[in-house]
Amino acid sequence: MRARLLTRSGTPASSAGASVVVDLTAGLLTQLAFAALGLVLLARQLGRADDPSALALGLALFGLVLLAFVAAQRHGLFTLLVRPARRLAGGRSWQRLIGSLAALDAEIALRYRQRRALGVCAAWRALGWLGGGLEIWLAFLVLGHPIPITEAIILESFGQAARSAGFVIPGGLGVQEGGILMSGVWLGLPPEIVLAAALLKRARELVCGVPGLIAWSCLDGPARRAPQSSPSAERDPVAATQQPPSPGVIEL
Repeated sequence: MRARLLTRSGTPASSAGASVVVDLTAGLLTQLAFAALGLVLLARQLGRADDPSALALGLALFGLVLLAFVAAQRHGLFTLLVRPARRLAGGRSWQRLIGSLAALDAEIALRYRQRRALGVCAAWRALGWLGGGLEIWLAFLVLGHPIPITEAIILESFGQAARSAGFVIPGGLGVQEGGILMSGVWLGLPPEIVLAAALLKRARELVCGVPGLIAWSCLDGPARRAPQSSPSAERDPVAATQQPPSPGVIEL
């Protein structure tokens, strides 16, 4: 959706896709650092490091996988992924796909070479994670149970780490709250207060997210409903022979 909104503003598709991929990677890298910060603060808070040792191992493994993902992006990840499939099926459609993915890989490599812009992106991402900790701190303050900002960062870091680990669940529903509740129990906080703070955070996400989805629907809906001819169908005889969608069906 983010890449599509960028293309609506005139950004080339390969540039839009590359920007989203690199921004997502920067978000994961800074989240890893934020989770490590939370782990260090938790170990200092508990006075020992035996309880979160398994989490430390998990973070280390995740960091290795993430570094491998970054290295693969810099060496043409998307083109490499589609090449085995190209050997099984020929045709101009595969050639066009290879070309578009090669352009995407080139744009991704270009953005990794723009160190200053990449640093600014990572800085904003890091501020976003820290802002989530401030949000947790405010939630506890509103609930009449103020906590130190260090404990709020611990709660936020583990909640976001759990949400990323449970990415297969839409929105991390229940997973984010479970991570916050687990770290709250380690800190000795009342479980009902921790859960209430986690639900306040989720309510804020809905308040901000639902209007965004409505705005996107208003921007993108008319373009999807309007009948339009596909230039690729005119150039591709295979696409031209395909049956058009039946009336009333919106092709996504």
